[in-house]
Amino acid sequence: MQIFRSIFLTMLLVPFAVMPAEETADNDVTACGFSPQAIALAKLIQQDPLQQRAYIQCHPLLAQAADDKARVMAEVGMVMHNVGGSPNSRLREIGFPLPRYYSGVMGNQVEAIAGGYTTPDSVWRAFKGSKSHRQHLLGELDFYREQQVKPEINLSSPQ
Repeated sequence: MQIFRSIFLTMLLVPFAVMPAEETADNDVTACGFSPQAIALAKLIQQDPLQQRAYIQCHPLLAQAADDKARVMAEVGMVMHNVGGSPNSRLREIGFPLPRYYSGVMGNQVEAIAGGYTTPDSVWRAFKGSKSHRQHLLGELDFYREQQVKPEINLSSPQ
């Protein structure tokens, strides 16, 4: 059994409105990440009683972006939004459509990250305890409430 010393999480939320219908993945929670821990965290976010979004859908392209970002953060040993480029620019580079009004070079309207946690519950408690993360992930502000799609999560454990 693998022991998780640290969990890195990348959460990418993108407005449903920018997703062409043919690119929208089924609302299969397994598309939220590549590990049981990632899927458990996605469920916690989706099913939280304070969640303001009526519907959240996962997308495999964003799950891959999250996995890549978690790997880069683990390699450099830092949990930072702009490791490997800004969150918004990283998504644009892989061809994921973001609204033009989302900022560019150093912009982040799509990602919440955390490091040093060992369970999905502990990550979710930490996010809920942070005003800015809670507002983003629970859709407490109109801007974020429009992001009805995509918690894409990766949890990885550097050895």
